[in-house]
Amino acid sequence: MVAFVNSRVWPAIILPQFVALHWKEGDKAYFYAGSRGTVASPGSATTGTQKAIVRPECDGQGNGNVTGECIPIDITDLYRRWTVGDGVKVVAGVNMGKEGLVVQVFDDPPSIDFLDRDSLISVSVPSDYVESFKSDSGALQRLDEASGAHDQLIRESKSPLLNLRVYVVSGPDKGKLGEIRDASGADHRFLVNSVFMTAEIPRRYLRRELAIALEGNVEGSRLDTKSDEELLREVHYARIHRQAIDRQMAERGNTPEPVAESSISQSNLLDSFGVSPVRGEDFLCPSQSMPIYNIGVNPEFPEWPSAPEQTSFLLDSSLWTAIGSRQIHVRFRATYDQGRWTSRIGITCPSAHTGPQGQTETGAVALEMTNKKSARVTDVVDAQHLYPAPPTKKNLDCVPLQGDHRSRLAKVWKINQSAQTATLVSHSSNSEKWDEKLDNLCWVENVLSKS
Repeated sequence: MVAFVNSRVWPAIILPQFVALHWKEGDKAYFYAGSRGTVASPGSATTGTQKAIVRPECDGQGNGNVTGECIPIDITDLYRRWTVGDGVKVVAGVNMGKEGLVVQVFDDPPSIDFLDRDSLISVSVPSDYVESFKSDSGALQRLDEASGAHDQLIRESKSPLLNLRVYVVSGPDKGKLGEIRDASGADHRFLVNSVFMTAEIPRRYLRRELAIALEGNVEGSRLDTKSDEELLREVHYARIHRQAIDRQMAERGNTPEPVAESSISQSNLLDSFGVSPVRGEDFLCPSQSMPIYNIGVNPEFPEWPSAPEQTSFLLDSSLWTAIGSRQIHVRFRATYDQGRWTSRIGITCPSAHTGPQGQTETGAVALEMTNKKSARVTDVVDAQHLYPAPPTKKNLDCVPLQGDHRSRLAKVWKINQSAQTATLVSHSSNSEKWDEKLDNLCWVENVLSKS
């Protein structure tokens, strides 16, 4: 007789049965092939039939459930659906018992991040490991022993500096690295959660005690010396500069080193094929302007020299000289990002890691772009995907790209939309005016002077 049998609990079977006991009326759920519903009957979730009465939000054709029709669903066929701001309590796993508010939701795999109300630390758990919990926002209040602040941590704080990494530059915590978790205090202090010491209680600091964590620029990025907009612009610039550097390093890593060969070995190699080395003065015939082919090359099928590569207007040094410190507005071809940016405009972003107008060594350009929500997006884009954005109204600065006035800085005097032309006036002489096609103009702007 066997007294004991070694075995293991299989979580794929036991856990769904356990978590199924925690459904409540009003919980949001997925069921079947992704359709969503709301648990309408709390009692049926714990009956012996293991079914719940749910009210679908829409039918199979996507029409809303205006009649409020409900259907029974097996508990094991229901999956949790969470949104940011929901109160949750962990009912399984190593974090069992923790409570807080959902701050991020992930679909693959289904999981959530919630802010633990006791430690104010973000915790990640599978979506089915938690149940709905009416978490009081006041429970997220944390007293700061150093400053004695009594204000709450408000998740909907409007400060644009939330979640940015900062250094503490003065006081007893000088040198610590953390992330801004709240900027809504009445005393204008920032609640900072330490990055490495996650068990430490977050503390509040004045603006003058913090600096945005940028490489080698701690003192220059202190929060009390610049506006929020200027600090965010520095963060954007630092991000695209890092992208430009990473791209250059990747390109250099993939490029083989050139192998130097002597002219004697090259001459011997050509002689073995019956071809003599071609000298520059022998390549073109001055009288006929036709190629001269050396012995050993079939004149009936000549090897014509390849056409010169088309370089982007952004790599034209005369353009940089003409516009000085101004930045260039560009539009995106359909070849960039599957055509998602064809209706938008970007602006070059020069830096210490790029050329005078944001160019990198690999033929790419650092750009700042505006998406549909008017948020600033930064990226490094191949110059071949860009073409000049023409000026859209009078008094804008621009530069002609071709013709007699090529690379000459001018200002738009008027625009003729029907003829797609613009009348320009020279920057050096107000009496000098001429007309140009809009597609031959590049809109430039002195962004620094505006800010």
